[in-house]
Amino acid sequence: FSESDIKLMKEAGFDTVPIQRFPENHAKIKDVVNLLEKEGLKAAVCDDRITKLYEASELPTQEAVDTAVQEVLDYYKDYSNITELIVCDEPSADKFDVIARLADAIHRLSPEDKVFVNLFPSYASAASLGTATYREYLETFCEKVKPDYISFDYYDLIGPGYTEYHRGGFVKNLADVTSVAKKYNTETRVIVLLTKHSDYTNVTQAEINWQSNLSVLFGMKALSFFTYALP
Repeated sequence: FSESDIKLMKEAGFDTVPIQRFPENHAKIKDVVNLLEKEGLKAAVCDDRITKLYEASELPTQEAVDTAVQEVLDYYKDYSNITELIVCDEPSADKFDVIARLADAIHRLSPEDKVFVNLFPSYASAASLGTATYREYLETFCEKVKPDYISFDYYDLIGPGYTEYHRGGFVKNLADVTSVAKKYNTETRVIVLLTKHSDYTNVTQAEINWQSNLSVLFGMKALSFFTYALP
């Protein structure tokens, strides 16, 4: 998150940058938020005072959740470019109760902020989802959490070493999320592949466009690109 990196993000057309790598380093988070603000970019902040509650073995009380959320809001109160607080990535359904308490606190104490929760894609196992079906997973999330949006990541372009180049199922996953979002009157977001990592391919510009255009076609309201590291 150097100043030159952030200038590149702005030039590339991004508008919101998630800060997820160092949730325990609050001072560093502030530094990055400040750099983003100077370039006119928004920030989604992951702070361990919130994520520790999500990761706790027992369900925290609403009072404990409210206290932690208020502490985080007070800490960043001087920055107007923070638009989202990050709670978790790919939760099982058994975590929806604590997510609901965190979302409720954020919505009450800072109504202008959104709650970032990214769900599993449809190719996750039933054991990971914590429900019998993917549709049940999505609907349970909406019913319990009352989210600002349904967000999920889907990396369809698998790359060399596999029989099929495409994982398959991307279109159906988009359609399922759109259907559930319409039922619960909520927004949608999809995170797609940007750079090579793990078993995934180094996508071309055309493949980036393919992912993006399909996402728009199926009504996604926000589009994110994910990478583990700068290439």
